[in-house]
Amino acid sequence: MAKIKSPLNLLCGKGKVTNQTHYIYFHQENIYVSNGNVAIKQRMELHGFTKADMRNLDGICIHKDVFKIIKNKEMSMGLGSITIEILGLSIIRIPFLPTYEVHGGKQLIKQIDKSFDTFEMVKTSEVAINPDYITLLRKVMVTESSGFTFRFNEATGGVLVTPNKSNLKEHAMITPLVITGELC
Repeated sequence: MAKIKSPLNLLCGKGKVTNQTHYIYFHQENIYVSNGNVAIKQRMELHGFTKADMRNLDGICIHKDVFKIIKNKEMSMGLGSITIEILGLSIIRIPFLPTYEVHGGKQLIKQIDKSFDTFEMVKTSEVAINPDYITLLRKVMVTESSGFTFRFNEATGGVLVTPNKSNLKEHAMITPLVITGELC
């Protein structure tokens, strides 16, 4: 049994229902979520999933609206489905959708992984970040921390965000705002 420890659905995209950013992906013991401006990659173990749970979840995704229903509920893994148990009673059974049936889902996972794998810190004089993205990450990151460490790629490159604790199990990437004109 595992409980999802953060409201990852808050990080999902808005707008068209068919968009790949409306899903929470489980792939190779990681959870992937992105709204197009912020991407997060978390180890499933941070949420208490067992190795058996991770194997059962590998390669599937859950739509943000379904995830909102099941988050913070005890989940028992069935073959291809989740059963929500409340007070010992099975209330709802939700079939999973394979990740790769979501148009562009597999590509989204590759893009998130590539952005983390190819990140290179570069000295830069300024980077503009939407403060709402930092607040959002504070809500969805699991690791207890007194703050975040920011690593900058360049003024228009991604910003790598990790909890202050030395942690490779959870990290995020923020797309910086494009700076135009001069500051007054």
